[in-house]
Amino acid sequence: DGQVIPSLEALFKSMQNLAPASAKFCKSQTEENRRLVNSTFHSVMDAWQVAQIFSFGPLIRKGRFSRVYFWPGRAGSTERYLRKVFISRPSDLTNSKKIGDRSVAVHSLAAFERFMFDPARRAVLQNVDPYKCKVAVAISAFQVELLREVLREWYGKDGFRRAILEPEHNNPLYRNHRDVANDILGLLSSNLERIARLKLRRPIGKSFEKKRPNRLENWRSGRTKKNIQLNLTTLRRLYSEKNGLESLLRSYYAIALADEVRAKFKNAERILADIPEPLHETIRIKKNWRSLEKFYNEIESLGRMTS
Repeated sequence: DGQVIPSLEALFKSMQNLAPASAKFCKSQTEENRRLVNSTFHSVMDAWQVAQIFSFGPLIRKGRFSRVYFWPGRAGSTERYLRKVFISRPSDLTNSKKIGDRSVAVHSLAAFERFMFDPARRAVLQNVDPYKCKVAVAISAFQVELLREVLREWYGKDGFRRAILEPEHNNPLYRNHRDVANDILGLLSSNLERIARLKLRRPIGKSFEKKRPNRLENWRSGRTKKNIQLNLTTLRRLYSEKNGLESLLRSYYAIALADEVRAKFKNAERILADIPEPLHETIRIKKNWRSLEKFYNEIESLGRMTS
């Protein structure tokens, strides 16, 4: 009630603003409307970086996690797929009720960013192709309904919220509160591993010469660093939550370990804060690459401590 559901509600609320803002821009591509889409998209992505931490229950059913934001895809395959699709410019991609029947590569927020953003400016394109603009509107409207369904499955008499708060012996998900606690504890280690493996190691590469800047998350809109900052802030809050892992460690006299985990979070956040933005450009400087490598090691170490 304090973190998970509010994060999904915030994502849903921000997503409701994206479709009308995009439709307004597609109708008239003025600078004012462009700024509106830009700011609205960033609000959606801010909310997603918090909500994605809680990757269990309705958010991961029916492949929804990837349907919200399909990343990372196989290198090159998404581009080839989209080029092939857009040759014929099918009408169903501009329909919010039909686009969901297509590949996740074309109906997630990653596709929205790909169609609407200019990587050179890290902002919405000056002139968006009218057809792709309509597809972007369909994507945002489709996402609203997807998230509405997620929230609906959290609430209700037999919703996921009740399954968590009232575990039962015959419940296939949670038989007791220990099962629930294990799932919540797993969010810490699994998300730290995701940050380390996908958001850092994959684009950083094994050496400076093997870096891949275009594999950074949201590099087109220049928000890679902010994404990770929001992830870490959310994970630190989860760790420090009342009756959470930190308080349990302290209650069992593992005070040194509790302090070390807290210090690791702070140190990781400090290292990241000192790296200049946008990361897909600054990673090309060896000093910054080394700082990202150091940051990666700190996150990986933190993940091992919480697993």
